[in-house]
Amino acid sequence: TRGNDVEKQLYPFIFGSDVGPLVDTSIEQRNSWFNESASRGQIITNQISNLNEVEIDNSIASLDKCNGSILNVIEFNAERGRRWLESAELLGDADVIILNEMDNGMARSDQQHTTRLLARYLEMNYAFGVEFVELTLGDKGDRSNLGPTETNFHGLHGNAILSKCKIHDAIIFRNDVGLYFADKSNRFNANGLEKRLGGRMILLSRIDLGDSKPVVVGSTHKLNGYRSEIKDFIQSSPAIIAGDQGSSFCGDVGLAVVRSDTNHFTWPASCKSLGKIRGDNICSNMMALKEEYATNPCVTHNGIDVGLGDH
Repeated sequence: TRGNDVEKQLYPFIFGSDVGPLVDTSIEQRNSWFNESASRGQIITNQISNLNEVEIDNSIASLDKCNGSILNVIEFNAERGRRWLESAELLGDADVIILNEMDNGMARSDQQHTTRLLARYLEMNYAFGVEFVELTLGDKGDRSNLGPTETNFHGLHGNAILSKCKIHDAIIFRNDVGLYFADKSNRFNANGLEKRLGGRMILLSRIDLGDSKPVVVGSTHKLNGYRSEIKDFIQSSPAIIAGDQGSSFCGDVGLAVVRSDTNHFTWPASCKSLGKIRGDNICSNMMALKEEYATNPCVTHNGIDVGLGDH
C-alpha cells in the first residue's frame, strides 16, 4: 500500500503532483522493518533504495528571481512542517530558506509533503533530503491528536532547502542510524515511541546567483563528523550552511558563525520566548549586509497566537 496519490487527492488543483517520493516504501514493508532487531538497523538502512538521493524541483520559481547579488536567508526548524501555511507568513521575503524537520506522508502532518507545499505556495524551488524513514507515528506530542488506527503513507522526515534560484549539485552526508533504531527506550528514540531508519545528515547543494560563482547552500541537523568532506565540497565557494547544529560546526568547516547578538537564542522557543539556548546556527563566509536576528516561531490571527514550532 503506497501513498503516491495522496497529495494530488488532497490538493488536486493547486498543489497536486504526479511525482512520488524518491524513497518509496510500502506500509507493509515498514511494519516488517519495525519488528526487526536493533542489530539489523544499519543493514536495512543501507538497503533502502535512493535514501541518499535528493528530490529537486527547479520548475517552480521564475528564472528572473536570482539576478541580483544579495541573498536574504532564513533558517527554520519547522518541527514537521505541519504548519507550513502559517509559517509562510514569516518566510515570504526570503531568497533562501533552510529547513529542518520536514515531513512527507506522515499522519502527524496530515500526510502532506510539507516542503513541496510550502515551496509552491512561496513560488520557490526546493531540494528535499530524507533524514529518517519513520516506522512509528512519532513522539508523544505527535500522537496526541492521532487515532490508534492511523498510519503513515510515506513515513519520510528530512531537511530541505527552498530557493528562488536554481538548485543543483546536491549531496547528502549521513551518520549511521545508531540508537534511533533500538529495541530499548533511550533519549534518541523518544523514550521508545520512535523507531527510525536513516541517520542524522546534512544536505548540501549549490545555487546559481546571476552570473556570479555558484553559492553553496546547506541544511544540517545534528551531524557528527564529515567536516573534511564538507570543506572539500565548499572549497573556495561562497557558502551558507544552517540548521540545528552547534556553533563549533561553523569553524570546523571553515565558515564563521553569523550572529549579531549573543542574546539571540533559538530554543526552546515559543510565542512568548526565544528560549535560553542557541540551538540553531547560520554559518557563512559571505559578507553580512544586515544584522542577524531571531524571530519567535509564532503568528497571530484574529488576536490568537499560533505556535509554529519550538525553534
